[in-house]
Amino acid sequence: MFDYQKWRKELLNKVSEFDAEGIRSSLHLGSDDSPKPGCSFGLFGANALGEFQNWITGETDYSIMKPASPDGKIVSARWGVVVSNDTFSALFDEFVAEFRKHDRGS
Repeated sequence: MFDYQKWRKELLNKVSEFDAEGIRSSLHLGSDDSPKPGCSFGLFGANALGEFQNWITGETDYSIMKPASPDGKIVSARWGVVVSNDTFSALFDEFVAEFRKHDRGS
């Protein structure tokens, strides 16, 4: 089972946590009236950009890009993962760890 509303609220709390840490972040919420509501959580570092997307179905993708590379190369990604209440946190933590790894140095 996946409680989209619960995890969307958790992502909103993460924006404040990252902001307090000095890492710019954002959460964009899709319309709850759309056929497949979803949201997108972004992290913006000096050397990496990260996007974590999640939909009401539990489908979840993340991508980490190096904006300084000539083509904005994706350096880490997981797409098409279907999360549950038990697995959401682990995938989000993996996303954050990958972002931090690629944001260090240039």
